[in-house]
Amino acid sequence: MTSLLWLRYILIRSLLILIVLETFVLSWNLWIDPLWLHTNEHSWNNRQYGFDERKQKMNRLIHTEKAYDSIIIGSSRSTFIDPEDFESLNVFNFSASSMQPQEYKGYIAAAQNKLGESLKTVYLGVDFQSTNMDRESQYPSPELYEKNARSYLWTLRDLLSLDTVEVSNKVARSSLSDQNQFPGIRYYNRNGVAFPKPVNKRMRAEYIEEAENSIKNDRYEYDTSIRSLYVELKEAFPGIQFVVFTTPVSSVRLDMLSGSTAYQNGFENWMKDLVDIFGEVHHFMNKNSITEDPNSFYDSQHMYPSVASKLTNALQYPERVTDDFGVVVNKSNLSYFLKIQ
Repeated sequence: MTSLLWLRYILIRSLLILIVLETFVLSWNLWIDPLWLHTNEHSWNNRQYGFDERKQKMNRLIHTEKAYDSIIIGSSRSTFIDPEDFESLNVFNFSASSMQPQEYKGYIAAAQNKLGESLKTVYLGVDFQSTNMDRESQYPSPELYEKNARSYLWTLRDLLSLDTVEVSNKVARSSLSDQNQFPGIRYYNRNGVAFPKPVNKRMRAEYIEEAENSIKNDRYEYDTSIRSLYVELKEAFPGIQFVVFTTPVSSVRLDMLSGSTAYQNGFENWMKDLVDIFGEVHHFMNKNSITEDPNSFYDSQHMYPSVASKLTNALQYPERVTDDFGVVVNKSNLSYFLKIQ
């Protein structure tokens, strides 16, 4: 065999091997689906890792054809809200870790681009901690996530990635063992519902101590541009109803915040801005029977799904609320809710 023929043989063989390997990678990543490109569920993929919730949820929204009429926007605190808890509504939970107010508009726009006029309601979960002047989003823009999700070439690139294979392997091991093989405080099922990892008293105490140290060392200053961001939301989506709610935190965390004049002043400005712009706010960030129960949270700020279900019920049917969890705050009673308490 001449050297030219031998070279051609090597090249063809290498190409065939590469095609076989890439076909396997593509098939494996599609079957496990850590990118959330489809909704098929089986025993190898029923415990999902939210390695980039913004990318994954954008993929789910863009690549599936469910006719949603409502979305939830918020941070990790809102990821535990189960869309199935909403009666007579098709809700998509677009919440993601550390989502900041400057991101809201882009994700609502992406949902509207996909859903059109069928999108009627946005449930907006707002966090007091996101009102600090010293805050940034460490993630790419919503517009870039949407552009990539709509790009078949970009999706193919992700499917052929060995990094995606690594995530698929973790998902498969976690699903088959029914135990998380990945980091983070939560995992997802195939319906996009988040569940917290189990914690014991020692772990919860460590989380609370970490939060206390963070609050003590935090240089808080209320960001007055928050108001303009909220106004911009209302003006950008005039045909959409905004149902705004403050996310609950434990009474322990409320006590940490209430001793600071800066936090108290910021909270007062925040509540005034919310009510002035949106008319009313479903308020859960106060001391009540739920937030005073340490078993309602697995740390100091992330509620368990059972609490999220009660929150959802209060959002849908505020007139049916029989306890103190979920107060509708408007201009008539705002003065009673201007302090962290």
